[in-house]
Amino acid sequence: MRWFARRLVFYVFAIWVALTINFLLPRLMPGSPLAGLLQHLDSAQLAGNPGLIQTYQALLGGGNHSIFHDYVVYLGHVVRFDFGISTSNYPTPVSEVIGRTLPYSIFLVGFAFLLSFVLGTVIGMVAAWRRGRVVDNVVAPAFLALGALPAFFTALLGLYFFGLQLHWFPIQHAYDSGLTPGFSWAFLASTFRHAPRSADAEPTP
Repeated sequence: MRWFARRLVFYVFAIWVALTINFLLPRLMPGSPLAGLLQHLDSAQLAGNPGLIQTYQALLGGGNHSIFHDYVVYLGHVVRFDFGISTSNYPTPVSEVIGRTLPYSIFLVGFAFLLSFVLGTVIGMVAAWRRGRVVDNVVAPAFLALGALPAFFTALLGLYFFGLQLHWFPIQHAYDSGLTPGFSWAFLASTFRHAPRSADAEPTP
């Protein structure tokens, strides 16, 4: 029980640190989300709508408040799963933007976990059964070396060799055009069909 309590405290602390960094990084960077929105408007639109800047500030939660006040408000919104308005997909809520791709991300993570579990188990069994052979001396160490690399770097290597060079897998989307990512049988069946996509298939637009 004590072990579970320590792990729970650790994960709560890790989540708090991640949220705090997520709060501080945009405020330490030059520029602001408001400036990013306003750069898509021309001077005539700004001149014709003098209160537009104040409206955008209110929508994005801006104001003349202390950073501690903004931090407390930010944590309160996160607890209520209110992530505000997306600046890159304005005026779409952030929760809606996440919801569009979350099912596909969950499927990718699940498929990658299943594939790594099957490959790791099979290679480990063959390496133990045929000790001192090619799998034990070459293949297993090669996978161990890849496992020591950062995941994003390994993913880029996989995209380059298996997607661009060998054309085994699509390098974007990987589900039928016209489908919207979501928890539906049509979308899940499409992603499952495209996951082990053959080399002679054309990329999905």
